[in-house]
Amino acid sequence: MHPMLNIAVKAARRALGRRGERVQGREAASPREVGEQLATMFNDFGNKARPAVEQINHFADLIAYTSRHGAFHGVGEVMAGVSESIGSIKAAGIGPEDMLAMVQGYAAIGMRGTQAGTAITEALQAFAHGKLQSKLGVALATFHNGSL
Repeated sequence: MHPMLNIAVKAARRALGRRGERVQGREAASPREVGEQLATMFNDFGNKARPAVEQINHFADLIAYTSRHGAFHGVGEVMAGVSESIGSIKAAGIGPEDMLAMVQGYAAIGMRGTQAGTAITEALQAFAHGKLQSKLGVALATFHNGSL
């Protein structure tokens, strides 16, 4: 196992419990599956100048909090939304905390998993192409680098 993945799996076990997350007696997400996503989040959002362990632990805590306190059936739905939208979110300059808040917001209105991730991606693309600005009649504030 790659050392980064090993760190991520340990963080997933710590955040979700030793055996992973169980929903209605069935395993909803294994530490390895969540660990793979944590490694991806670190590659996309991590600061390579800081220790990886503390950052991955932070990402694991964010995911655990979101799955437990949001309108989700388990961490698998959170991770599906993240997987589907992470590219667009990263391109828009949005951080991991706001990304998970967006996934949680869509879950609150009944869009979970990949459906939420697809909706986030489409909304961000509409912002980028100016479609929503023209409908709303206002310009969006962006940073100098173009991120939202």
